[in-house]
Amino acid sequence: MQRCDDAVLLVCFGPSAADLDVGDDAAVAAAVRELAPEASVLAVHAHDWAADPYSRGTWAFMRPAQVHAAWSALREPEARVHFAGAHTALRWPSFMDGAIESGRRVAEEVAERLARA
Repeated sequence: MQRCDDAVLLVCFGPSAADLDVGDDAAVAAAVRELAPEASVLAVHAHDWAADPYSRGTWAFMRPAQVHAAWSALREPEARVHFAGAHTALRWPSFMDGAIESGRRVAEEVAERLARA
């Protein structure tokens, strides 16, 4: 949530739009009022990440310790292929912050490898 002058910007993510038609502003407003009865919804913007042809879904959430058990294998280059993604992150696995961190890590690995070549 972020306060904006006399309003609050609320960003929400959910597992499926099947339970809520996010294209129906009145339905979204009703869902928000379930959590904050005094809320007045001024605008709605929604995106179906599961149907997005480029993302084809959202982030993965692993069971506790699942990522840690496979961390080394997930981060290990295979020949010239290096792996990055939220699931290979050292600090924020399964989050966008982790994806950025792992991208930086892999860029450094590749730069070092190219410098040695």
